[in-house]
Amino acid sequence: MATKKRLGRRDDPNSLTEDMLIFLINGIPWFTDPTDVEAEKAWQRHKRYVMAQNDSNGSGFTNYRAGTRPWAWWKFDRGKPRDLGEPTGSKECFHGCQMRYLKRHGLLFEGEA
Repeated sequence: MATKKRLGRRDDPNSLTEDMLIFLINGIPWFTDPTDVEAEKAWQRHKRYVMAQNDSNGSGFTNYRAGTRPWAWWKFDRGKPRDLGEPTGSKECFHGCQMRYLKRHGLLFEGEA
């Protein structure tokens, strides 16, 4: 079961701000534009928390959809961009393509298939 974690203050380099959480999930710099080194440090420190932000309906900027992975997972854990080998013309196709890729490579978590 995921535990709640208070999002941190901007002046604490060890805490996870909501801005950094959004960046790690979506790769979109809102009020923060971290370097790759800063983003990877935040990912390594907080990835268990970020991965627990799965939202099966895919709503919200601080959640990601079941059967997909946060931007930082692709960037830092897989070491490659989200090139799924399939055209991704729509959001639905993108999510479906991601799930097929994860399934094909045995990377789905229990309950995602």
